Amino acid sequence: MALVTEVVRERGNVKDKTFQKFIAAGYKKEQVMELLLGIALKTISNYLDHICPTTIDQAFMAGNR
Repeated sequence: MALVTEVVRERGNVKDKTFQKFIAAGYKKEQVMELLLGIALKTISNYLDHICPTTIDQAFMAGNR
């Protein structure tokens, strides 16, 4: 999705044209907040895993099915 890509690449500085295309595609202005929350959650989760990596439980490792 162009809006998400632009939000991430431009660090939140989205062109009005991109925003208007999002609205024209049938989305509502309020749904931008949902996108931002998704981006924020993914960013925080990645940062946390880089700083404090989690190990995979043995039961979930490949070959244990």
